Amino acid sequence: MAIGNQEGSGSTVAANDDKQRVLAAADIVRVISDHVTLKAKGREKVGLCPFHEDRNPSMYVIPHKQIFHCFVCGAGGDAITFVMDYHKMSFGEALQYLGDRFGVKLTPWQPKQREPGDTSGPEISREQLAIANATAQAYFRAILAHPEHGAGGRAVLAKRRVSAEAIEKFGLGTSADRWDGLGMFIEKKQLDPANYLGAGLLKSREYGGGLYDALRNRITFPIHDMLGRVIAFGARRINDEDDPKYLNSPETGLFNKSATLYAIHHAAEAIRKEGRAVVCEGYMDAIACHQAGVCNVVATLGTALTSQSARVLQRLCDTVILLFDGDEAGQRAADRAIEVLFTSALDVKIATLANLPPIDGIKAKDPDDLVKLPGGVAALRSALDAAVDALDYRYQRLKAEWAGMNLSAKAQAVEAELQRLVEMGLSNVSPVRKQMIIRRIADISSVDEPTIRRVITAATSRAPQRAPLALADAAAQNGPPLRSAFEHLLACLLADDKLLMDGEIEPQELVELLRTSNFDRPEFAALATHVVSMVAKTITDPRTILSNIEDPQVSRTAIAAISELSRQCEESPLKIRRHLYECINSCRRKTVNDAIHSEPAPQQSDPSVAGWAARLSKLQQANVSVGKDSRSVPRPMR
Repeated sequence: MAIGNQEGSGSTVAANDDKQRVLAAADIVRVISDHVTLKAKGREKVGLCPFHEDRNPSMYVIPHKQIFHCFVCGAGGDAITFVMDYHKMSFGEALQYLGDRFGVKLTPWQPKQREPGDTSGPEISREQLAIANATAQAYFRAILAHPEHGAGGRAVLAKRRVSAEAIEKFGLGTSADRWDGLGMFIEKKQLDPANYLGAGLLKSREYGGGLYDALRNRITFPIHDMLGRVIAFGARRINDEDDPKYLNSPETGLFNKSATLYAIHHAAEAIRKEGRAVVCEGYMDAIACHQAGVCNVVATLGTALTSQSARVLQRLCDTVILLFDGDEAGQRAADRAIEVLFTSALDVKIATLANLPPIDGIKAKDPDDLVKLPGGVAALRSALDAAVDALDYRYQRLKAEWAGMNLSAKAQAVEAELQRLVEMGLSNVSPVRKQMIIRRIADISSVDEPTIRRVITAATSRAPQRAPLALADAAAQNGPPLRSAFEHLLACLLADDKLLMDGEIEPQELVELLRTSNFDRPEFAALATHVVSMVAKTITDPRTILSNIEDPQVSRTAIAAISELSRQCEESPLKIRRHLYECINSCRRKTVNDAIHSEPAPQQSDPSVAGWAARLSKLQQANVSVGKDSRSVPRPMR
C-alpha cells in the first residue's frame, strides 16, 4: 500500500517524492531479513540487533508499521534508516540501493557544487570509493580476458582448476605486469585519481612524484560487502619470486577488515538455510568449496576470526564451524578463534582435515585440494558433520599436553589455563556453561571442582575490571521511553494509523495538547511540533508523518515511543484507542489545574474569604469536569 498518496489520507505529498515512493515499495521485513535472521513473535518479527552485541533477540520489526526498534540500544527507524546504519551509507546511497532493489526509479541527482574560494582538500565519500573499486574491478576483469596481459593469471587459475563459472561468480581478475596499467586506464577515462588513491588502488611515489599501481601482476579477488558491492581487493602473486604472496587493500571508509568475511554475499543465503556457517582460511579454499557445491563457506581476510566478523555470522545462524588445516598454524588459528568466540552465543565447532585418510594416496592439506579429489566433497562434508565442540577440541589437546608433565609443571599449567579462561570472559558465560567448563577442567587435570573454583575466584579478583559498555551508557541516557501523559498521548496518535486520520481529537484541541511547553524533553517537543505541522497540511497518515522527520534523534524518539506504547497495549487497536482517551482526560486535567494554580493567590492580609472561596469553587468545578488527579499518567489497559 503506497504511503505517499493514499485515498482518504489527506496527504499532499507528491507521488514522485523519492523517499516516499521507496518506503512504499520497500518491505522492511525483506530488507532486514537479508542480514538478520528474523522469527515470528505475534504480529511482529524479532531478531538479534546488529547495532550492539546482542545475545538475546532484542530487535523488533513491526511489519504493519514498516519500522524496527531495539529495546536495548534504542536503534530504530524505517527501511532507509536500517540500510544507512547497517551499511554505513549516506541517505542518498541508501535511497539508491533500495530504489534499485525494489524497482523505484529515482529523480536524477546533481552533486553539490563547491563554493567559490573553497580550498579544502577533496572529500572522498563512500560512494566515490565504491565507484572507484567497481571501475578497477572492470579493468581487472578486462585484463584477465586480454590475450597477452591475462595469460599468466589464466594459467594459474587453470592450474588450480578454477572453473569459468567460479571465475565469473567471484569476479576474479588480473592486474597487468606493469607499474602504470590501472593509472593509464584511469587517465584515459578522465577519472579522478584521488578516489583511487583513497581506495588504495594507486600509490604516490616517494621520489619524483607521480602515481603507480598498488597491485601489479597479480590475480585479483574482489572483496564484497553483504550488498555485493566491491569494497576492497585481495591479490595473489602470479610469479613465485614476487613477495608477499598476498596483498590486501588498506582499510578505508568503505572497508573494515575486521568486520568483513570473504564470499559472505554469496554464502549468506546458504548459511541461513543450513543454520551453520563454515569459516576457512583462504580465498581459494572458499572458492573451491562453492565450486564443489558447499556454499555456506566464507573465509577470513588473512587474519583470525574477529569478534566483529563473528557478529555478522551470529545474525545469520546459530552454529559456526571453523575449518582448519590441522597443522600447527591451523591449531594456533583455532585457539585464537576460540578466544574470540568464547563468550559468544554461537555454537562453535572445530573441523580439521588432519584425521582424514589419504584419497588415491594423496593427503589433502587444505579444502581446495580435498574437494578436487575423487570423493573429496563427500569427505569434506563428513569432516564438517564430525566437527567437535571448540572447547572439547581445546581440552583434548590440553589433556595430551598435561599428561606428560610433572606435578609442579602441571599445577602451573592448570593455573595458567584458568587465568586465561578468566581473561577470556568466564564470568560472562551462562551459569550452566560455566559449570560444564569447571567440571571438564577438573576432569582432565584431576583437580577437584572446589579447588578449581577457588583458583577462578582468586584470578577474577586480580583481573582488571572492564570499562562499562557504551551500550549501558546509551540505555541510561535513553531512560524510560514514555514519562508523561502528553508523551503517551503523542505515542498513541502515531501508534495507530486511524486515530489521527479519523480525527479523534479536534484540530484546535490537538494544537493545545501538543504545545511544546507540555513536554519536558526537547525531542518530544520537536516531535509534537512536527505532528502539528503535518496535520495542518492535512497529512494524517502516521507512516507519512514519520517518514518526513528530518532530525535522526527525533525519528529515533518517535520509533521508541511507538514501539513501547504498542507493546504496553499488546498491539491491540482497541486498547490503544482506550488508552488515548485516558491520556486525553489526564492531559486536560493537568491543563485546567495548571491554569487555575497559575492565577495569583488571594492576599493573605485580605480579611474577606471571597477570593479563596472563588478559587476553591474553580477547583471543585474542574474536578467535576476533568477529574481530580492532575499528576497521574494513565497505564494502558491489559
